[in-house]
Amino acid sequence: MLNPSEEQFTLETGKAVDSAVFILFNRARYKERVDPGNWELSLSGSDGTVVTLIDNFNPAENEVYGTSGAVYGVVSGSLSSGIYNSTSPTYFGLSYPDFGAIVLDGDILRDSCSIAIATSSLTDCNNHGLTLTAISGAAALSTAGNDLGFQARNEQEITSTYYFVRIKNGEYNFTNNSTFITGSLGDLRFVEMINDPRVFITTIGLYDDYNQLLGVAKMSKPLEKSFSREALVRVKISY
Repeated sequence: MLNPSEEQFTLETGKAVDSAVFILFNRARYKERVDPGNWELSLSGSDGTVVTLIDNFNPAENEVYGTSGAVYGVVSGSLSSGIYNSTSPTYFGLSYPDFGAIVLDGDILRDSCSIAIATSSLTDCNNHGLTLTAISGAAALSTAGNDLGFQARNEQEITSTYYFVRIKNGEYNFTNNSTFITGSLGDLRFVEMINDPRVFITTIGLYDDYNQLLGVAKMSKPLEKSFSREALVRVKISY
């Protein structure tokens, strides 16, 4: 996630991150990206202190992009109240919404959140377990109207194209379905349909200029068609 010229993460205050805790979003959960300005993470320290974190996304400002897309600072705040002390916020780490990752400074978590993040080498520090306990511990303190723990929203850009298919009254009033006819001569099974055939449209095929089937659209419910009925169907393709 670092740019080629960088060797370590650096907070917006200029502090270099010597020890880091990474929180990664499940790829299927965040889809295209984590929605900036719409996630909140609460941590409960060993002394019972609860710290709530958000990113410093500002819709009025241009996004800052790095190797892994947009980058935001992680600050103390909440979705309902915004950044605490917005003129001089406390920075806890960095958020990478396009990469689906939050990087938290281990030193600040230890000093400000009472989470015993350890940096010893060749030691089972269980920092991931401590972080999970801090998140679940905060969630356990949730009250009515005050959800703690973790909440977020994903973002996905969907492009849609609409095609309008007109079915004139004189078209598609018969079917190749074997139940429609009877006998060796292919007579209509029901005499009432001799001058007034009625069928139901269930599927629409989309073809290219070479008459090759490219896609199939299913109707939400069968659409009755006869010589006295004309239909206009809107087909939506999202990708």
